[in-house]
Amino acid sequence: MRSFSWRRGRWFGTVLLTLALTGLLALANWWLPLAITDFAGGRRVVGLGTIWETFFARLPPAAPGILGRAPLLAGLVVALFALAYIIVATLRLPE
Repeated sequence: MRSFSWRRGRWFGTVLLTLALTGLLALANWWLPLAITDFAGGRRVVGLGTIWETFFARLPPAAPGILGRAPLLAGLVVALFALAYIIVATLRLPE
């Protein structure tokens, strides 16, 4: 009987790269600066995290179903994992 090894196969590298890229995407999503121009022509630079905080602060606290804060935040996390996996899986395709 063969012993189980975590380092066997390409899947382990894919999992590690996906987790690392998800962390980088989350940091970029939080710290990335954006230049915003308002209707009066004023321009300011704000962090993307500030926009997310404003978005979640303006949501009603008891919104029904998928419009609540928790489901939207969970969807954002799942979307980051999915994007990271798609990028890593594409990079690791055999030639």
